[in-house]
Amino acid sequence: DGIRGRVLVSKSVRRLADHKNAPLKFMSFDIECLPSDGAMPSPEKSPIIMIGMCFDPPMNGNSKLILLSKKTSLCEGHVVECDDEVDMLKRFVDVVNSYDPDVLMGYNSNDFDIPYILDRMKYLRKKHRAAIHFRIGRDSTKETLHRRFGYMTTVNVVGRVIADGLHMVRRDYALKQYTLREVAKELLDIEKLDLPPEDMEKAWNDSERLKEFTEYCLRDAELAMKIVLGLIDKYFALSRVSGILPQDVIERGQTVMVERLLLRAFMEDGRVMRSKPEEEELEGRLDEGFEGAAVLDPVKGLHENVVVLDYRSLYPSIIMAHNICYSTLLTGGEGVECIEAPNGVKFVVSSVKRGIVPRLLEGLLEERDKVRELMQQVSDDKEYNLLNAKQNALKILLNSFYGYYGHPMARLYVPDIAAAITSFGRENILRTRQMIEEEIGKVRLNGGEYRLKVLYGDTDSVFVKVVGDGERLSLDDLKRIGVWLSETVSSRLPPPMELKLEAIAKRALFIAKKRYALWAFREKGEDFVEELVVKGMETIRRDWCELTSNVVNRVIELVLKEGDINGAVEYVRQVIRMLKGLDPSHDPELFEQLILTRRYTKQAKKYKNKQPHITVVEKMEKRGTKKYKIGDRIPFVIVAGKGLLVERAEDPDYARGHNLPIDTDYYINKQILPPVLRILEMFSIDENAIRGLAGVEAEAKEDKKQMSLSDFM
Repeated sequence: DGIRGRVLVSKSVRRLADHKNAPLKFMSFDIECLPSDGAMPSPEKSPIIMIGMCFDPPMNGNSKLILLSKKTSLCEGHVVECDDEVDMLKRFVDVVNSYDPDVLMGYNSNDFDIPYILDRMKYLRKKHRAAIHFRIGRDSTKETLHRRFGYMTTVNVVGRVIADGLHMVRRDYALKQYTLREVAKELLDIEKLDLPPEDMEKAWNDSERLKEFTEYCLRDAELAMKIVLGLIDKYFALSRVSGILPQDVIERGQTVMVERLLLRAFMEDGRVMRSKPEEEELEGRLDEGFEGAAVLDPVKGLHENVVVLDYRSLYPSIIMAHNICYSTLLTGGEGVECIEAPNGVKFVVSSVKRGIVPRLLEGLLEERDKVRELMQQVSDDKEYNLLNAKQNALKILLNSFYGYYGHPMARLYVPDIAAAITSFGRENILRTRQMIEEEIGKVRLNGGEYRLKVLYGDTDSVFVKVVGDGERLSLDDLKRIGVWLSETVSSRLPPPMELKLEAIAKRALFIAKKRYALWAFREKGEDFVEELVVKGMETIRRDWCELTSNVVNRVIELVLKEGDINGAVEYVRQVIRMLKGLDPSHDPELFEQLILTRRYTKQAKKYKNKQPHITVVEKMEKRGTKKYKIGDRIPFVIVAGKGLLVERAEDPDYARGHNLPIDTDYYINKQILPPVLRILEMFSIDENAIRGLAGVEAEAKEDKKQMSLSDFM
């Protein structure tokens, strides 16, 4: 109490080099409510009936615990029976405060579990005069605070990190669905237990099914913990490297991390940074922009013997190489030695003043190199993972500085600097092509001579075809060429810019800018590991169904790896036949692959044109079975019937439960054929050929000629 009103100033803040986490305590939880007839629960009507919890390390020898709001016949050691709901909620607060976790986690807990507990307690205090409060922080006088900002919700609990697995997964992974079921399957390969909402009341009141219900609740808490623990090392590493609190890393973007590093560096340089922009200034910034990176037009078609070269940390390297910084920006005056960017912006050379940001980046890059060297020396998996999290955190920060200058919320918002960086990037990719094709031109290997042709360039990557006289090149041959080429180009670049061999592609298919596929091989130890690399196609885009992704992936695999164009066509024909004969009740796996998702970005009434996912939102709210919030990805399928397509969008569970027929024509014509044709048209295969061979609609005769890849090389 004696220090109140005083200000403590630290003259020197030093970051510790230790990469290990403190021995933290983690706790996850999941609540279950009792809605009537499977409808959405409401805090005024639906009581909380159980709370499942998991602990790491265990609490008093128990790694899990479940609280029930009534007396039961269950005799499980981890089951605690309470007198009623109020008693259960009080005990939950006691458990949190007694175990005293450093990190409290859940899945969708910021948007559902925590606000529901707060609202339910408020209702119980008002209607039943219950003396109950959700004070689960390390200051028992403070209430838990819940706020919502657009898509984002935050929960503030004094002294604890609140980690919502759903928010973390959304930030780190681009998935088509973010339900706990889908995320657990995708990230953990663990199945969520199944208990439909409409069965919960029966299970709660049936002594024989109650154990099933408790296991369902505990599994959700367990999955939440596994998901968060699998991600949180990266967030802790970012916190350590940037110097901001773990809660801020979880809830806020990269700008706050960059600014924390800059504030410290500017202070050491005897400078102060601008204040954050006011609303009026921010609105003006939002209307500004600058020219982005350069992308070379691809040489479309199928190619063999391609080496993929990547610039190591391109934008950070450009900033360091050309001394680009707010502190070196030249706004006037003559007679000062400077570097002029291709867009005309000037910066003083390092001999006049080394920029704050280049100096900061050099430190981060040097530290990352040391961590990566250390990774090669450790044998303990846990320590390796912590080091990997740290090097990844350093990589994220290194690549954040370029975007920071052009971010409207940045204190050092200088779009001219961001534009200067991208202008150097554009010049660099064009200069690289010139060096490879005109200045280097050819390479000699094993007594033969090979011409070098740049097929494509995308910001920091260059794809070079090695053209020979028909003699086959091995992976080792291509590796030797790629290493020699990258070293030759790097020797002509200003340090620390460096071109590295990233991969070797036996075959590559270029369709358009940012749309390509590679049958790639990467070096791992003394061997090569193969992988299919697909960029910009429907295999990863979330506005297509899973079947589209699977079909496109298989077609690419047949073409690139097996060289079987006819096999690719036959495969598409089989998929069309399979869809035509679809019966959802007999083929649930195929039905699951037909689910589409769209993001719910604003209230339904604010959409000018009706969208399929908004139709589903309105249908489900009217039925009272599901309620979506802004920011959710809404799943739906298109069912057969009368009316516009947008009106025939339906909730997958509802369609499955009512055995509604699927509009297979929609999936064939809009989901399968368009992306497949973008690939097969490269081999002179059109829609009529596919439909004719499939025997579906067209009457075209089957072409018996076997197509060879050599016809298209």
